[in-house]
Amino acid sequence: MISKSSTKALAQDSKLNTYFAKIPFGLQGLLILLLLFFLNTCSYSSEDFYRIQYLEVASDFQTDTQNLKIPENFSKKLKLSDTELEFVELRFPIPQNLLLKGKNLAINAGRISDVSRFYLNGYELGGFGNIEPYRPGAMRLFLRILPDSYLKYGETNYITVRLYSIPGKFPIRAFDAFKLGTSDVILLDFFINELILISFILLYLIAATYHIFLYFRRRKDIYHIFLALFILVFSSYIFLADSQLRDSIFGNAIFLHRKLEFISLFLITPCFLLFLGKYFRDRVGKTEIIVFLVSFSFCIPVIFGDITLVNTSLFAWQVSFLLFLPFLVFYVYHYVVKKTREGLYLGLGLLSMVIAAINDILVSLNVINSIRITSYSLSLFVFGLIGLLANHFVDTLNRSEELLSKVSRLNLELIKKNIHPHFLMNSIQTAITLVEEDPKKANTLLYNLVDELRETIRVSESRLSSLKSEIEICKNHLSIMSYRKEKEFKFKLNGKPEHIQIPPLSLLTLIENGLSHGYATKDSGLFILFIYNDKTKVKLELFNDSEEISKPTKQKSTGTGFKYVEARFQEAFGNNWRIEKGKVKGGYRVILEFPFFEPKVNKQE
Repeated sequence: MISKSSTKALAQDSKLNTYFAKIPFGLQGLLILLLLFFLNTCSYSSEDFYRIQYLEVASDFQTDTQNLKIPENFSKKLKLSDTELEFVELRFPIPQNLLLKGKNLAINAGRISDVSRFYLNGYELGGFGNIEPYRPGAMRLFLRILPDSYLKYGETNYITVRLYSIPGKFPIRAFDAFKLGTSDVILLDFFINELILISFILLYLIAATYHIFLYFRRRKDIYHIFLALFILVFSSYIFLADSQLRDSIFGNAIFLHRKLEFISLFLITPCFLLFLGKYFRDRVGKTEIIVFLVSFSFCIPVIFGDITLVNTSLFAWQVSFLLFLPFLVFYVYHYVVKKTREGLYLGLGLLSMVIAAINDILVSLNVINSIRITSYSLSLFVFGLIGLLANHFVDTLNRSEELLSKVSRLNLELIKKNIHPHFLMNSIQTAITLVEEDPKKANTLLYNLVDELRETIRVSESRLSSLKSEIEICKNHLSIMSYRKEKEFKFKLNGKPEHIQIPPLSLLTLIENGLSHGYATKDSGLFILFIYNDKTKVKLELFNDSEEISKPTKQKSTGTGFKYVEARFQEAFGNNWRIEKGKVKGGYRVILEFPFFEPKVNKQE
């Protein structure tokens, strides 16, 4: 039974050029490839091109059906022996109208396993592999132009396929529907499909290279390496499984080719989970490590075993993957879909990929008879994933630019505030008064003023500054304010500030905020800094015994001082920090929590 390929007319849209011009350049290339594929599959005449989906069993086998649908595992379907050499002959007739074309005919039998021979009316066309000595011929594409001298005009012509079952080797199976037609159509179909596949693989390699480049530009984003690894493993599998160019690389080393194909297949899932864990959870947890180790354990017998052990490992992986799918769905939903809008889109894409994987595994296990679609589903998923990351990158860049602009403005305002003429005038005026009353105090005041201004200018442009130097700036400032306001301001430290870094002048800003609002009627003031550091997270509590200046709050402040602190902490730590401020018993308290990391050596400090 032969099913003809359908034909479709391409609709012409007058607005096509307008719409196409609005599409990003990279997506335009992808659409062109898809258009080529569409033209390739839909524009053939039904009289020039046939898809052979059923083969007649020509040899003497006891089977409940005379016709076998492909793709099919014939070893299981016909219940061939696992211990004896057997063969099966399958055949199909050449449509008479093809013989009337006056053109050369060709056949593309797709990927055949294992040892095979093809005949036209009893004349051998070729094949793959050898029985004795055994040489495998699995997964090789059979593409031939039919010699005109072998054809019998006016009679029924048959193409016969003889497939041999070698005990303990590859099973007999056909992976693709046969294609029969005029040679120009068959060859064009083959070259366009191969061109599309290689183009996709090249796009994958470009994307992987780009993410490796991003990692070296910003090494803290390790998820770029895991994504690049996932894309490289996936593109390797697509090349080894579907591209016919691999035959020119591996030649007769079919066993090596199949081993590499299975290894790349086994590593796709763990590489993908490593990316998800690092991107959405900012860590590689036990789940990702266990999945990687289990997947790698399937690779060991593939690397060192014979064909029987390799096939057993593949079967064990397929069953394990089906059992693992419910947990994978839970993992993606819990850690990805619930987190962000991007996670929802990623979850939908992953769902389509899981459905495709289930389909292909069931086809491989001979549970259902269908075409394999994982390659197409994975391709769409990878491109969608790259698009989501590109969108995330643009959003992050826009937020960073906005935040940087905000920090720059606030930074400038703070510097202006600290060296404002009124501040200098009041400090110098206090020093002039003290020159006559107490020259020693005046001298101390001027030295402290110079030290504070020098340190303020030095650290103001830095992203982070050591807490130890920030404390010294605060002590200097309190000394100056004690002289200016003729009050006694003290600073006490509870904890060790070594190796802790904070945004510059943030601690000074909090102390200045307390001085400005909390000591209008008090003759003295006390500031106490409590430091808690467990080597992963730092908690600072700044307490002052000021008057009541506000009600307790965790909301963002409208004042410039707190805006500066919040902007600088956001710049330094992203969303991984918090601030809490408000009135407590006996005064006012500000709490800051942020990550701890070992600082780089700074010779200036």
